[in-house]
Amino acid sequence: SNVSVLVLISSNPGIKDKDEREARIERDHTLADRIRDIGVEAFIDSWTSSGITRLDHLDEAYRVWDTSIRSENFADGLASALRGYGQGAQPPVWDQLGSLTMPVLLIVGSRDERYTSINDAMVDVIPGGELLVIDDAGHNPLADQPDVTYGAISRFLDRFR
Repeated sequence: SNVSVLVLISSNPGIKDKDEREARIERDHTLADRIRDIGVEAFIDSWTSSGITRLDHLDEAYRVWDTSIRSENFADGLASALRGYGQGAQPPVWDQLGSLTMPVLLIVGSRDERYTSINDAMVDVIPGGELLVIDDAGHNPLADQPDVTYGAISRFLDRFR
């Protein structure tokens, strides 16, 4: 592999359970249809207003910037990506984590309990893997605690120059 150092943020190596994966595929396909029906703008408003993808706790300047970036998408493109690359569509790679040979930093937000649990399990099987939980951050620590997160990434990468 040409990857010498790996940083994963709020990552998930896939849904192990076949029934759970199939249920996720169904939910992703339903969401893809919804995106096509309501359009990108309405989808973004919905997507960023609740759950782990919400942005209402961030300052207005960031929300405006984030929404402008997301608004560059097209409904068909988002729907296709969800169908082809959603978590349900991806085969789980848990059994391959032990073969990672490069230094790996896993980053999650302390308020994202689901992904903290997933990453706790990941770090146990990645040789030399390190887990960093960012305080007072949710699913997107880069948005919630940018200085802390960027600093942690920089310090990690500096160790391997």
